[in-house]
Amino acid sequence: MNLTPGARKEYTLVVDCNCFRGRGLASALTRLGCYAAFVPTGDAALRYIIENEPDAVIADWELPDVDGLELARQVTLGGFKTKVLLQKEDADWRCLRSALECGGEEVLTHPCSADVVLRALERRHAPPHERYRLLSEAGVA
Repeated sequence: MNLTPGARKEYTLVVDCNCFRGRGLASALTRLGCYAAFVPTGDAALRYIIENEPDAVIADWELPDVDGLELARQVTLGGFKTKVLLQKEDADWRCLRSALECGGEEVLTHPCSADVVLRALERRHAPPHERYRLLSEAGVA
C-alpha cells in the first residue's frame, strides 16, 4: 500500500459485531492513512460492498447473520474486486484453507492491531510467490 502524499488511499470496510472493536479498528486504519468505514453485520457489509465496492473488507469470522466465510463467498461469486480478509480468535492453517476456498485472502488472529491489518493489506499487492513467502514469515502459511 502506498501511503505517500498524493497516492491513492486504500478503501477498507471493517465488519465486526463488536461495535467497540470494529469502530476502533476503522478509526485506527483511518489514522494510518486508509479510508475506512465500519458496519456491524454481514448483511450490512454486503449492501455496502454492492454500493461502494471497497478495496478490502476486514470481517469477523463469526458474524451474527452472515458468517465471514459466507461473506467472502458472496463477494467472490458477485464478481467484486473487493478482497476479503477474515479475523478469528483461534485462527490456524485450517482456517486459512477454509478462507481461501471461499475466496478470502487471509485470516488474521483476533484481536489484532491496525498495524497488523495494514501489513496484511500491503501483502495483497505482492505477486503470488512473494505473497506466500510473506505469509510464511508472518506465520500464516
